Amino acid sequence: MNSVLRSLMCFYLIWLANSVHAQDMDSKTDPNDFTFIVAGHVYGAPNSKNDPFHPPFMKAMDSLKNSDSIDFMVLTGDIVQKSNTRSWDKVDNYLAGLDMRVIFAPGNHDLTDRELYTERYGRSNYSFEIGNNLFLILDLLESGWNIPEGRMNAIWNKCDEHRYENVFIFSHHIFWYDEEITPKIKPNSLYAKNDVLLFYTKTLPLLESIRSNVYIYGGDVGANAIGSELSLLKHERVHLIASGMGGEKWDNILKVSVKNEIVHTELIYLQNHKSEVVDTMFTKLKVDE
Repeated sequence: MNSVLRSLMCFYLIWLANSVHAQDMDSKTDPNDFTFIVAGHVYGAPNSKNDPFHPPFMKAMDSLKNSDSIDFMVLTGDIVQKSNTRSWDKVDNYLAGLDMRVIFAPGNHDLTDRELYTERYGRSNYSFEIGNNLFLILDLLESGWNIPEGRMNAIWNKCDEHRYENVFIFSHHIFWYDEEITPKIKPNSLYAKNDVLLFYTKTLPLLESIRSNVYIYGGDVGANAIGSELSLLKHERVHLIASGMGGEKWDNILKVSVKNEIVHTELIYLQNHKSEVVDTMFTKLKVDE
């Protein structure tokens, strides 16, 4: 291994081992029994004037915010339409009223003013652990939707060392999107996407080799009612979940419960559709071996 690659590996291992974020978990979270919400594209429909989020989402949170069973929430990007102080102040004021820990996996809208975002919320890439579960927040905007090789190798090394039961990965971008392999997924935007995505050639094989259950969440879907508000795909132990809102037909959020390292997920629709258990709804991902 040359000195440059060795330095990159050391950097990413340090990033994974020591990353701390202002919104990390507190010590009160029970590592053997915790629940979190995943919500994508919470600003809602394009060109809407929400205060600050998609109204059906805020209505749902009014019902959920007093639930003792919810330990935290992850917003998978496009939290604001315009990244400015006024927008973020509204977001912070609303979230303070939920009295719930909230984690950001920022999207392209949120990072149009990256300096402002970083000043307010810290790093856009970081990790934390709850018991035998690893959580990774990925910002793939500047890497063209590809996980940098050094970071991917560092993730593998950390997982190989600790043998996590579950690895949860959150990103705004649907970085497993492929016109031929996942034709039913229609991301809200292809902004900053590299012409060549490496998920199926490099990322997926590596994730399948870490001997953990892997759950990947992306939030850049659902802005319009075009049938792509939810996608549930699975390949071996890797689960690929795209979930979002804005179209006001099949808007949804996910309620994920981890008890004794077993993951159960409830799909909560924001319109008048019956909630469903997600665990048996995954479609097998067809990938050329």
